[in-house]
Amino acid sequence: MISTMQSRNSKRGFTLIELLVVMIIALMLMFMALMMFNEMFRGQEVRTAGRLVEQALADGRQLSAEKGTQFYVRFSNAITADRGTIQIFADTNRSGGYESGTDQLVPGGQIDLPKFCYFGDTAYGLASKMYPDMVTLVPTGYAKYTPAAYGVQRGPFDANFNLASPSILGDIVLVVKSKPHKLCLDIDTMAGKVRRQEYLHIP
Repeated sequence: MISTMQSRNSKRGFTLIELLVVMIIALMLMFMALMMFNEMFRGQEVRTAGRLVEQALADGRQLSAEKGTQFYVRFSNAITADRGTIQIFADTNRSGGYESGTDQLVPGGQIDLPKFCYFGDTAYGLASKMYPDMVTLVPTGYAKYTPAAYGVQRGPFDANFNLASPSILGDIVLVVKSKPHKLCLDIDTMAGKVRRQEYLHIP
């Protein structure tokens, strides 16, 4: 008799309370995993855009060295396409300056940023336009900015991002429409490439 009762007790299922505890633990683990996943991919749009800018400058620098002439990397926001656009042009007639309609877009030289990702401008919540119209890559490897007022921000850039609460700063700032994601890029004009990128989550 006793052995039969022990056998029945050993085969009993989970109680309702035990099931609830297991479900609560499972939900907590799922929530923690979701938070980690969101943190991992937070600002993915601007991070991808940053890599595209970096690659465009690298391509322009390589083409300039190979062809022995200037190449131009132009930045603009295509409002109708809901994104920023990068274009790489060759100095076709070797005039030493960009000429619309004369200088040719290189094959595959138009690069679109992820949708709703733009170059920082007043239209997207910034106090001012924070990107050059164009970066000129010369055969010796360095870069020139257009307009000429844009220059390398190496010292202020580094000092700014060493602060406890850094602000938006950079030679190029990438933003996402209606989201607090910003990516600040510092360009080294002597090397013609992106020297440093810093992600900010500022509303």
